[in-house]
Amino acid sequence: MLEMPQLYRKCYDQPFQMPRDDLGGTEAGGSSHFHCLLSRSVLALKEFLLEKEVARFRPYDVEFLLHPLIQSSSAEQETDQPGTSIATQIRKLLKETLSILQDEGQIFRKMRTPDEVYNVTEQDKDLHTAIKDVLREDTKREKYAEKGCHVLHILSSLRQRYSQNLSREVLEVALTFLECNSDIISTTEAHYTVL
Repeated sequence: MLEMPQLYRKCYDQPFQMPRDDLGGTEAGGSSHFHCLLSRSVLALKEFLLEKEVARFRPYDVEFLLHPLIQSSSAEQETDQPGTSIATQIRKLLKETLSILQDEGQIFRKMRTPDEVYNVTEQDKDLHTAIKDVLREDTKREKYAEKGCHVLHILSSLRQRYSQNLSREVLEVALTFLECNSDIISTTEAHYTVL
């Protein structure tokens, strides 16, 4: 107990400093630098989509959000990646950012076309209507009347009616959004019914 005050002064009261990986060289530093940049990019895109209530977008519609991140990142790094243009860095960062948002279910592509159009899950009124329609129709059937519809049943129905490209992550984000807005209720962890 007598050592506690010393321990606090020595360790806990010190400001946190990121350990520098001098052994890893530029590759490890570049990798962690890219992950930091990617996190900021994902956050910036999420904030933009929420603030502007964007329902659909193409990658070039949001590319401008990444310009300041790449420029400040290039200024911070003393050794800029040789031979990599800012446009190339932005395209790579945007591709990774969109991939993460898709994996989280925040955005999705309703149709796989060369013209990349992304739908924002929480703003896609057509998806919300389709979910409520599935629940409204199927909970009338005896099989689903008591417990409601299982997530996988809803997903299967939506893939037939709405989009074959719908992922479970997208559905779960949409279900949570609809439940928060009191449009639907969950009867168990994986079953839902419409109000």
